Amino acid sequence: MAEAANRRVIQIDPKREARGGVPARILDYLDRDLIVLLGDPGAGKTYSFQMMAAAEQAQICSVRVFVARNGDVQARTVYLDGLDEYRPQTADSNLAITLLQILRKSGSPRLRLSCRFADWLGRTDLELFKDYCSTGSYAVLALEPLDHQEALAILVDKGVSQPEVFLAEATARRIVWQTQNPQKLLMLAEVVSYSGWPVTTRDLYEQWSLIHLEEHKESLQRTQLGQYAAAELVDPAGAACAAVLISDAAGIRRGPSSDDLVPSYRSVPGAETEAVLAALSRPAFSSVGPDIATYVHRTIAEYLGARWLGKQVDAGLPLSRLQALVGVDCHPSPSLRGLHDLQ
Repeated sequence: MAEAANRRVIQIDPKREARGGVPARILDYLDRDLIVLLGDPGAGKTYSFQMMAAAEQAQICSVRVFVARNGDVQARTVYLDGLDEYRPQTADSNLAITLLQILRKSGSPRLRLSCRFADWLGRTDLELFKDYCSTGSYAVLALEPLDHQEALAILVDKGVSQPEVFLAEATARRIVWQTQNPQKLLMLAEVVSYSGWPVTTRDLYEQWSLIHLEEHKESLQRTQLGQYAAAELVDPAGAACAAVLISDAAGIRRGPSSDDLVPSYRSVPGAETEAVLAALSRPAFSSVGPDIATYVHRTIAEYLGARWLGKQVDAGLPLSRLQALVGVDCHPSPSLRGLHDLQ
């Protein structure tokens, strides 16, 4: 999987000449003091950072956690994942300044930063981070879509027995574009093995959610929480995802909580509390601390959250109230754009 993980990238700043058709690879840039990695949702930014950080024996954490801890790192190189997930909901641009101040207090380590394309503020952000990089050794990179060989490697690693046949079938079904995004490719392989080929992207996310909201351990199926069927947990899971995304919480505690950053499952609105607790125990969520759960991937949380919010509007929730929750003056905040666009 190592070669597939060394993804092809385009250097978008500073501009460079083409290298005679030879694709640039992400590990080619580890000599830079500053790397900004951009990509669409599910493009593999987090996985690429994990691989790069391992190669450099560097620390990696989310921007949210780094800011919450006020830096507190003792490392030559630091990987900060998910600038887009920590953009203040008022679209205040001071986050970048705050982040850079914390980095300087932490000894100005070499920086690798990831962000969604739509939330990178281009020259506005770049000028601030270039100023931090006093050596001028920097690169803003964009992840390329998976090519055929990269998709094959991922499918082999996933355990798909006939990856060439799989990709040929995706082409025949005119959904080959789903195989160019690592997250969707992995989801697609899993859904096909369980329930057959999805028809639409929405169907893909729906079927994946049902698979991962099922309790697969027989020992837990006989417990009270294990008796919920997957279909019964889609709405509670959506309510939990919407709560985490809108409140910018670090997760949801599977017990009582007095911490606003980690609310209790009992505080999730519009859903039976025991069903919420059951959903949080299923593979659609992951543990990020003692009794704390959060979504496994932001795009999945956006789908489930938007699905649940749409049902609330259908049931009578005023659209104006929902718009006030996810943005300002009917414009979604940058961190909630994905949730808003799926509604």
